Amino acid sequence: MKQVWYVDDSSAVGSLARVKKWWEYLQANGPDFGYCPKPTKTILLTKDSSQMQVTQKIFKGDGIKITDQGERFLGSVIGTDSFREQYIKNKFESWVKDLQSLSKYAQDDPQAAYPAFTKGLSSRWTLFQKTVPDASELFEPLENVIRDQLIPALVGREVSDAERQILALHLRHCGLGLTDPRETAKMEYEHSNQITNKLTAKIYTQKLDLDYNPSDQQFTRHTKNRIRQKKNAKTSVMNFW
Repeated sequence: MKQVWYVDDSSAVGSLARVKKWWEYLQANGPDFGYCPKPTKTILLTKDSSQMQVTQKIFKGDGIKITDQGERFLGSVIGTDSFREQYIKNKFESWVKDLQSLSKYAQDDPQAAYPAFTKGLSSRWTLFQKTVPDASELFEPLENVIRDQLIPALVGREVSDAERQILALHLRHCGLGLTDPRETAKMEYEHSNQITNKLTAKIYTQKLDLDYNPSDQQFTRHTKNRIRQKKNAKTSVMNFW
């Protein structure tokens, strides 16, 4: 598994020295616990580009990739604004091309293209939506292809705004599950934050318990159930009548 270390205070050599010490500790003690860190899958991302030479000197010979630009990680991206923008641009260009290809295929075989979208292609940006804030506007090009190319190919004609909303509903609510990625982007990010905020706070403050205690587990289950109920209410066909 890839691991990315983000050194925010890299202007202080002491911060890098602590990271170096932690890396040596992991290499020495990690295998005893079944954790074997691999240099080829380890990326050190430093915020201050002026410290690149110092960083490279401290970690010389370790085989760790060192960068001051950015890195893809867990379906998202961290790094400079320019790196993030380019990464996102490349992602969306790829998704748009795939949607356009699927739309052409749907003209001849809509029954095969439909599950290819709902069970396959649409899931490719779900994790991205969960981890990138304020991404709704980025999905406008995708929605344009879904609305203007894919849906007409699936149903045989163009649809109105009201019909588009109904088609976005879940099957149990008389829709087709052809979700609008602009709508799901904001919702997925908010829900992800709600589910993980307690664990995130523990990691951020470095106040980790030895175990993820029962109260934390109960909070996570309760939050997931509440979100599931909210989704069902939001996508109910009754909202359109």
